[in-house]
Amino acid sequence: MFKKLFERSAGDDWRNIRKDAGDLTYEDLRRFPAWEFCLDEENVDGQSETTVRPVHDVGARVDALFDGFIPADITFADGSRHFGAVLPNAALDGPAPAYTEVWLPKRAQEYISEPLPHHWNQIIYADAVCIRFGPIATEQCLPREETRELIRLVYAVLGTASDRMWPITVTPRVAIEGCPSSWQLQGWQRSGAGGVVR
Repeated sequence: MFKKLFERSAGDDWRNIRKDAGDLTYEDLRRFPAWEFCLDEENVDGQSETTVRPVHDVGARVDALFDGFIPADITFADGSRHFGAVLPNAALDGPAPAYTEVWLPKRAQEYISEPLPHHWNQIIYADAVCIRFGPIATEQCLPREETRELIRLVYAVLGTASDRMWPITVTPRVAIEGCPSSWQLQGWQRSGAGGVVR
């Protein structure tokens, strides 16, 4: 629905582009240096708090409260490089953003023949175009066995294994005020005092 409402033809000015954040693609993130939520346009018909727009020139640095997606280079422990994004305004007990994503050129299900879950969850599902590394629910909401199975599926989709992937080094393509130029993730962070999961 949002795609039809807000995407303009290629000849139109990039300033007119509006998409639902859930409709962003790998190509969208590679095309612009950032995408921000249109919080000042929530009253516009057909838009919501999840509508985003491209930012053509963010300069050399964004504010730590920037509400959107900044493309990033993601390097796994084995040296393999991936394209991703960070969400600067989501801080998690430290200077680095809580959410880092590896973006996929196609839907997650297209990478493996084994069926992925069809319902949304915090780790992986069939229609996902990115894999988000950030806080995951407590064990009461996402039991340990289910979490392990979902993480196994992530490794299958990415063609890797735990020891080849972790730690992940994240380097945003635009500097984020108050954040280091790069940082490492050790795994998904279980909410509460649940520790790292991988």
